[in-house]
Amino acid sequence: PASDSGKAVGNPLQRFFRSKLGRNFTGTLFWHGLARLVQIFGIAHASKCLGPAAVGDSGTVMYVATCLQQLFGLGFEIALVRHFTRNRESALELLPAVFTFRLLSAIVGGILWLAIAALWSMPPDTRWVWLWGIPNFLFLMLDYNWVFQAEERMPALTRLQLWITGLTSAIYLLAFRPGQTPGSDLIVGFGVNFLFGFILWRDIRHRYKIRLWNPSKLARALVLVKEGRPMWLYNVAYWIHH
Repeated sequence: PASDSGKAVGNPLQRFFRSKLGRNFTGTLFWHGLARLVQIFGIAHASKCLGPAAVGDSGTVMYVATCLQQLFGLGFEIALVRHFTRNRESALELLPAVFTFRLLSAIVGGILWLAIAALWSMPPDTRWVWLWGIPNFLFLMLDYNWVFQAEERMPALTRLQLWITGLTSAIYLLAFRPGQTPGSDLIVGFGVNFLFGFILWRDIRHRYKIRLWNPSKLARALVLVKEGRPMWLYNVAYWIHH
């Protein structure tokens, strides 16, 4: 009967959306879309208050920060996710190694950034914007998104992004006024991301019962350098081409 064939066709879809993968897919899609919708209002208001020149400077700074993250990050994320799915206990030894390596890399990159921003000839307002790119680069280097990927908690990550976007947009709407100081958006972005990043890394440390800052584990990061090299080369090539 036609009803039986329809039921047969519908069953695989029903099984998919009831499965963990299906729930993660729909949850991620919903929360990500809602976060982007909230973000539109905040960014529109911030852009109007900052003006096109300041928005352009902030965008350039964050683009450079993202490129440097790809350069200094060495493509560890996918390798870490792979280790977590294979053997979580052994992968936990890599977590402090990567955290320590990333923090040291961020400090080195931040010092180079500071030296270039100080020596490069530019207007004082523009220099201020570039200096606020340093702490944002630090946040990008200590990315925690891969932990949610390894634990298959992508809906939780997108809900977190909604909180970050919502708080950032609320600050824009409440505090920003026309003629806003250039770089104010970078200050707000870093402040909100630092708050959530501190809370999350603290939670990761307590949940896994490990010490994140551990220079003695630094040599373990070399295991991931070789494993993450193909992804790192791809990312670098992509950004150069772009």
